Amino acid sequence: PPSSNFPPRRRFTPMYGQTPPAIDFPPHRPTMFAMQTRALSLVLFLAAPALLAQPPASSPTQTAPARTQATDADALKLLQEVGQKYAKAIRSHIESVTEIHNSGDLISSSNKRFAIEYEAPGNRYAFGGRNAFGSGLVVSDGTTEWELHAAHGEYIKRPAGTFGHPFPQSVSIYTDGPEERTAYAMRRNLGRFSNSPDSAHSHPEETIQVGNRKIRCSVISLAYPQDYPRSQHDPGNSSSYEKVWIDKARMLIVRTETASDSKTFGTIGKGVVLHVVQTVDYPVVSLDEPIPDDAFKFSPPPDAKLVDNFTDQAAANRKAA
Repeated sequence: PPSSNFPPRRRFTPMYGQTPPAIDFPPHRPTMFAMQTRALSLVLFLAAPALLAQPPASSPTQTAPARTQATDADALKLLQEVGQKYAKAIRSHIESVTEIHNSGDLISSSNKRFAIEYEAPGNRYAFGGRNAFGSGLVVSDGTTEWELHAAHGEYIKRPAGTFGHPFPQSVSIYTDGPEERTAYAMRRNLGRFSNSPDSAHSHPEETIQVGNRKIRCSVISLAYPQDYPRSQHDPGNSSSYEKVWIDKARMLIVRTETASDSKTFGTIGKGVVLHVVQTVDYPVVSLDEPIPDDAFKFSPPPDAKLVDNFTDQAAANRKAA
């Protein structure tokens, strides 16, 4: 049937010699599809310059790698700046809780240890801690130094500044009290971040629980030997991965975690691999803030006795040469 928009067509049968009259066709009215097509063409025409200015979808932008490098560079700078605070501190009070997990084909063990240190000008310090072997303590008031091995009920007295000068080549639980050297080395080990790594890697921020506090932290990682200067004395039988959590509010290190794999030389095949994960939390960190004088006072336990030298606890187990 004819559309309601158009008048009905009239049939015309011309006679011989008669010219048919002109037919007036109704004005053209575009359909909806045609209107949409024209609108789309207009949009594409106007948007063409902007679309041509964009890089191809298949080729990534050139700014992404630069942004990643800048982030890692910032991580290294932050780590070095925080490390400088520890390296240059003249007063410090640090407490740590360490958990160590060892695993391998032939071993599986865990242990926990605690350490505490105070340092102040004038040869005043206190280094102590405890672990599965007992507890140790070294205290100096600036004039006199005392060292206590509580497990054996003995302490010695000597001039201030004796402990840690020089740093011993080896440490024994029979010559040093448990965790004394750990406490002595805490601030110094954290200060190594000021110049030791050549590179570092940034990670997303995290909120962690340290002690009874939740702390928002910057997270930075390091890998050995990739991110450290290679030593000619390194036998090349170990690798490690370390992460550092830095309190964003105080710019202090509140946790470190080191995972390492080492292989024993001389073993059959590829060697025995030992996997060690050590996590250290620092619930108390104070740098260059006042320290009470009581921190450098020594009061021996009532049952401890003063000796010239600590008893060699292993002497009974050794045979005469």
